[in-house]
Amino acid sequence: MIRRLKNLAGGLDYLERVKELIEKVKTTQGENIEAGGRAMAETIAKGGIIYFCGSGHARMIALEGVGRAGGFIPADAIPEGPEQEEGPGREIMKKFRFPSHSLIVVVSNSGRNPFTIDVALQAKEMGLTVIAITNLNHSRSVTSRHSSGKRLFEIADIVIDNCGELGDAIMKVEGTNVPAGATSGVIGAAIIQAMVVEAANRLGQMGIEPPLYLSANIDGGPEHNKRVEALYRERLEKARAGISESG
Repeated sequence: MIRRLKNLAGGLDYLERVKELIEKVKTTQGENIEAGGRAMAETIAKGGIIYFCGSGHARMIALEGVGRAGGFIPADAIPEGPEQEEGPGREIMKKFRFPSHSLIVVVSNSGRNPFTIDVALQAKEMGLTVIAITNLNHSRSVTSRHSSGKRLFEIADIVIDNCGELGDAIMKVEGTNVPAGATSGVIGAAIIQAMVVEAANRLGQMGIEPPLYLSANIDGGPEHNKRVEALYRERLEKARAGISESG
């Protein structure tokens, strides 16, 4: 059990704040999450692939959408690049052979760094739908580090605010003026999973079996995954052909 100290923030207090933020996301970003899920469903139904991208710590959030139980099989991650360097994001994107109707979810709490902005700009030029998961409170408080002067939320087709605070961490603790307890990770992961659930349900309503991974650690999981992966293997391999050729 976490011990509470008088006048100090404890771990359970952090969980309460996270719960409040999730409720805020639900009430203020619900329509955008539904729009993101609808776009994901349309992407899969029309033969596209859902991509996820993030650099720095946002990379961990982006990987919520790739290769895990309950997630989509026709999904892939954009390789990570230097977060504050302009150019590599565009070059990495140009190596992919994106199927028509593909979509990319770009995650960046600040929304100001060149790599993810380059990815979003290149994605738009290549005809992909762009969904941004970002912190509007933070992003609107800072300038872009990209030569375009744009921040991620100014590029994306669908913007989902993680409703975080400036600087990400939210809890005041004893002995320092620096707050503890970042929220972008847990909230970002919840947003991605909410969109996946929305999209999967919509696919089922269309009469399309949602191509979801079943946990490989339960009976029948590996067999299910092998069967569904076979349906999408060619689509994924063709899209990554340019990456393989470039080494």
